[in-house]
Amino acid sequence: MGDNLIEEREAEILIVDDMPANIQMVSLMLKERGYKVRTALDGKLGLQSVQNKLPDLILMDINMPGMDGFEVCRQLKSDDRTKEIPVIFISSLSVTMDKVNAFQVGGVDYVEKPFRLEEVFARIETHLKIRKLQRELACQNQNLENIVSERTSQLAEAHRRLSIMDRTKSEFLRLISHELRTPLNGIFGVAELLLDENERNPAVIGLRDMFNISRDTMMKILDDALLLTQLEVSGDIFSSQSAPLDFILESATASLKNYSHARPVVILPEFTPAGINVQGDSSLLVKAFTSLLETASRFSSGGPVSIACKRTPSSVEIAISAKGRVIPADMLANFFEVFSVSKPIKDVGDLGLGPPVAQRIISLFSGSVAARNDSPSGVTFTVTCKIGDKGN
Repeated sequence: MGDNLIEEREAEILIVDDMPANIQMVSLMLKERGYKVRTALDGKLGLQSVQNKLPDLILMDINMPGMDGFEVCRQLKSDDRTKEIPVIFISSLSVTMDKVNAFQVGGVDYVEKPFRLEEVFARIETHLKIRKLQRELACQNQNLENIVSERTSQLAEAHRRLSIMDRTKSEFLRLISHELRTPLNGIFGVAELLLDENERNPAVIGLRDMFNISRDTMMKILDDALLLTQLEVSGDIFSSQSAPLDFILESATASLKNYSHARPVVILPEFTPAGINVQGDSSLLVKAFTSLLETASRFSSGGPVSIACKRTPSSVEIAISAKGRVIPADMLANFFEVFSVSKPIKDVGDLGLGPPVAQRIISLFSGSVAARNDSPSGVTFTVTCKIGDKGN
């Protein structure tokens, strides 16, 4: 026989019967089969024996003085420590209701007296196998629960660390926005005084434009950092309304003229945004499209930035394109991530926080933005916005 059966034969069986002759006969045969055997002459002693040491299976007589087998089984099944022990009733009672009661109180099997020993052994082995499988299943479930608990703890720890990193990033952006503005204003003020006092000095005249560009770039970074912090920490303060797309694009185009490297903007005639409303906050969406237009201008080699629109039943797709330069391959996948551009792009410069700010704003209103390189050299930023309630 296999190893499993050997393990079952080494199991410990408790016999509870008030007839010593029955106990002696069954006990002897079980021991010959390799089982360990314990005995009890009544129900109370049987319960005490179980509490002292848990058996693997119980053979239980029904009619016993004081406490019958049914009551013993009820008490076993009411105790979490003993309720899983299989109980096989052996009785001379053959009334159907007695058999029903045996199963109702928690018995797993019923053997009528007089019985054949081979039948008893077969049932014992069957229920020991079932019990063994139940234990293995319980062990596997416990292992699975431990694994799930461990993974849950790991995920919780990872989430905690990510939260700390996100909070640190937000605090850093807030520090830039608030704490650096005052000292920078002092530096800019002193620099302007020096430039004014030396405005006739030929060596200084050329510095005015450089100073203005640097000052405007720095203040834009501070403004973008503050807005980015607001979007990530408390984005729910911004309400989503129905905003006219043509107004947003016209305002963004007008704002673009404030940038020294701005290029003309052309809205392609295939589709006009007039009469189309999108979901979002007008001022924030103007900011997002201004940032995307300004970024596209940096990739232009001198030509205009084009805008093409395409409407679907539930959204509108706005493609902003420029010809001339492309996004480096190692930056393309994470183009809209904060701090993803760790160094200026050749012939393009430092993009600052404009792209991530635009992406966060558009995502805030259930939209999306993607970047791609075009052939011949160029870039396209594709923005998808949901149609507003008043859209036509």
